[in-house]
Amino acid sequence: MQNPEVKFVYPRFFNSRIKEWLSDPDWYPTHDALREYMGSLQKLWSERGDEVMSIIAKRIGVPWADPQHTCYIIGVRRGLSSPLAIGYLEDDEKGFDHLTHEMIHRYYIQDDRSLYQHPGWKKLMDLYAKETETTRNHIPVHALHKHVYLKMDRRDRLEKEIANLVRDEYKRAWEIVQAEGEEKILDFFSKN
Repeated sequence: MQNPEVKFVYPRFFNSRIKEWLSDPDWYPTHDALREYMGSLQKLWSERGDEVMSIIAKRIGVPWADPQHTCYIIGVRRGLSSPLAIGYLEDDEKGFDHLTHEMIHRYYIQDDRSLYQHPGWKKLMDLYAKETETTRNHIPVHALHKHVYLKMDRRDRLEKEIANLVRDEYKRAWEIVQAEGEEKILDFFSKN
């Protein structure tokens, strides 16, 4: 099966509304900056995105279900997997890594959350039941992201990602992935 297309969209009206709702809207990127960022991210994804999606599907053994994903570019520095939205980052490579992270989330929830319903997923979640929900959900995301980083020879980006984490739940998930090994974690629910 062919990998899905990622369609990039700049929602001008939505970005204007977000900026209006902020208590300090001066830091919000301009429309031109957001459009330029979208173009840079779109270029990077067109060069490497298909490889990312192939590595993901090959490792887990489940094809991508959706033929297209719409990615909204927004000015806040956070992202979402559903709807897929990537926040503005000054570093385009970090934006690419962020999009990869969110696409991994989307992969796990595709096709009516099929991988979340896999018996191995429950075993993995039970194994780390004392961790927060955010940490538990990010263990398989980070494991697959590490697998992608290494397959694409992006160890330097992996190290930067881990070094620059700000949320404790994400740090803890990376600690678990580093201690257990990404392949061991992915084997819980991989069909390969």
